[in-house]
Amino acid sequence: MSHLLCFPLHSNFKTNQMKHKLFILSVALMSSAVSSDVFAYAQTSRTHPRDVMELIYKPSVSYNKDVVESPGWKGNWFVGADGGINAFIGTPKGCNDLGGRIKGQFGINAGKWFTPTVGSRLSFNGYWLSNAENKPQNGWGVSSEILWNLTNSLYGNHDKTRFGLIPYLGVGMLHNRQAQTNPFALSYGVIAQYGLTSRLKLNLELGCKTTFSDFDGFGTANRFGGDNILSLSAGVSFILGSPGFRKVVDARPVMLDNSRLRDLCLSLSEENGRLSRKSSNDDRIVAELKKILEIEGLLTRYGDTFNKEYDNDNTVSHYPVNDYSGLNSLRARLKGAKNDYSSKMLRDIEDLDGIDYETDYIDSLINGEPADSIAGLEFAGNGSASLDSVAVLNNDNYLALIQSGKKCIGSPIFFFFDLGTTNLTDKSQLVNLDEIARVAKQYGLTMRVTGAADSGTGTSEINHQLGNDRADYIISQFHQRGISTSFITKINQGGIDRFNPGEANRHCKIELFLTAK
Repeated sequence: MSHLLCFPLHSNFKTNQMKHKLFILSVALMSSAVSSDVFAYAQTSRTHPRDVMELIYKPSVSYNKDVVESPGWKGNWFVGADGGINAFIGTPKGCNDLGGRIKGQFGINAGKWFTPTVGSRLSFNGYWLSNAENKPQNGWGVSSEILWNLTNSLYGNHDKTRFGLIPYLGVGMLHNRQAQTNPFALSYGVIAQYGLTSRLKLNLELGCKTTFSDFDGFGTANRFGGDNILSLSAGVSFILGSPGFRKVVDARPVMLDNSRLRDLCLSLSEENGRLSRKSSNDDRIVAELKKILEIEGLLTRYGDTFNKEYDNDNTVSHYPVNDYSGLNSLRARLKGAKNDYSSKMLRDIEDLDGIDYETDYIDSLINGEPADSIAGLEFAGNGSASLDSVAVLNNDNYLALIQSGKKCIGSPIFFFFDLGTTNLTDKSQLVNLDEIARVAKQYGLTMRVTGAADSGTGTSEINHQLGNDRADYIISQFHQRGISTSFITKINQGGIDRFNPGEANRHCKIELFLTAK
């Protein structure tokens, strides 16, 4: 690019023209390259692979199937009580049948579950018996037993299973009051359990206690296994402390996700460094381009090329910009205008009092009213409701309307806001308020401030509040600049859909008026 600056200053017109064309072409090419990089960065920075997004916002959580966490010694204790029947079958058996041997019994127990499948309990039972001679006896027994929850062992879904099949095995001692024997006993059986709640359980137990043959006073001493007490009982048990067992998180998927996130962070850090270096290089190129334009005397003409801003959709923001050309032109015309308007013209203007020609016309189109229903306006052609059909008022009528205060001066000035807020899309718009306030105070103008919102978003209540808040914000800015609120009329349009793109409906419109004489 530097060779483009080597043209002599005294070259002819054609040479200078060719130089400027080549220079502008080179600037455009370099600016295009920078802009394309901006678009590429914006595109890549806003896109993430689907798996990356799921990794960030939906981390993998799984649990170990066979590992649980116990609440410790304070949890899973239980107490129970039961009652039922028993049948004593000894050696010798005696002459009674099974029906004659059935007697009653009761029991209490307490224990603890150490895991979902393994527990222990201590039991006490009281018995009424019928010995080999069919004589009544009674006694009691104590035993310590190991419990095994077969259901939890097979299915593992211990936190959702209500039914349990629990075999047990233990040792203890029996006492016969009539025979005065206290033999060792082996205790075994099975419990069918149903959980009404996490704490309350129903139990149906089938058990047996096997002991020495002389437990009832008959039989061979020191011979184990000769006497047996078969029992069938039903009862309840209640869990004390914290019930159940907590599942343990499987750390392997979490560790894998952590490793992937660490790799992602390193990759993003490297990409951020690359983009930072590229951004610095682009800033240097832009600074050089500006310097070249300034040397060539073209900065004023082409400086706006460097002021484009990009929104979230990677598109250039196209908000209207008011350069006040109409206002400045009108201000110059008003300085030389004569105030000798005819009384007839003023009477005609008085007939138009209260008409907002721009707003009322657009509303008529929206509501399906005929365009010629607006008083005081004449339309060309067949009177069809089209903006192109409106006849332009001549200069005298236009100036008379402005002079009477029934028509705004020039075109309205718009201020645009971010979605759902009273924040201006561009803070530089505040500079416009300074000029508007200066002109209004200099010429004693009144103003109308109209707030609006985009009807395509939000509710009617929200949009009505936004329109009011945006108007109040602009009015407060004018008040800070020395404009009394008595010179300001506020209008709230709420949600509208008159402009394209829809973002342009999020605005506040300023109209200036001459005070009617």
